[in-house]
Amino acid sequence: MKKSIIALACAATIAAVGAGGWFAFSSHDKESSKTESVVKKNYEGEFAVFIRNFCADKEWQLSHIQFPLGKLDNLSGSGDSQYSGWYTKDFWIYPDLEDLTSNGSFKMESPSKVTYTREPNDKQYGTQMTFAKSGERWMLVSATLTGGKNASAKNAMKVSEKAQKKFDSKHKKTGEFAEVVIEGTPGKYPELSERLITEKDLAFKTAKEKKYMINEIYARHAHAFADKAVRKQFLYQAWYAPLFEISENDLSEIERSNIELLTK
Repeated sequence: MKKSIIALACAATIAAVGAGGWFAFSSHDKESSKTESVVKKNYEGEFAVFIRNFCADKEWQLSHIQFPLGKLDNLSGSGDSQYSGWYTKDFWIYPDLEDLTSNGSFKMESPSKVTYTREPNDKQYGTQMTFAKSGERWMLVSATLTGGKNASAKNAMKVSEKAQKKFDSKHKKTGEFAEVVIEGTPGKYPELSERLITEKDLAFKTAKEKKYMINEIYARHAHAFADKAVRKQFLYQAWYAPLFEISENDLSEIERSNIELLTK
């Protein structure tokens, strides 16, 4: 059963939407099409929907991982044959969206590749992950767990078990999960990413509303807002995840033009 709304519990989720979905923004305004005949595809937003789905359900997550993957590095003192040094379905950390975005950083290397990095310290293991897209399907294709102080395979197994329990306590049981699929441009003001707006569109809009409109454009590209209050506004949206550092250069020409009008 597919629903487009999901309660946020820090994990949530996203299914890559095929052609014709909101990620392939198109212009319906003749004047807009003259400005930009091919609207820049929103790869960041597409990945944001995927990662929320990925972090919301165990089975969905496992079905989007290319096992075996990665390695367990610098885990001194393992000496046990069960620790092959590779992530498998039996040894996995089940990342949670809140943990990922709070303790590490995502980077969009290309439209079909996203990397995640979390540095190790005395309190946590380091993690490096690579997500890749083949066709319309995103997959986790590489993951490395790097040991910090006193790291060992035994302790790494405890981390895995603790991560599973934490994941289970936060999320619905498998079978109750509703995959998020977004069709059409999401948000309160989708036109900001679809066509050039005019002064008439902004009639009676307050400064606060205009600020929200600008933020929504960035949110659609999965911008990680530094302002926690702004981030919280969008975290309740099924299509948003705070993943990337987005600048104006990452936006489409239509979006940049609309922001310019909104800031006048």
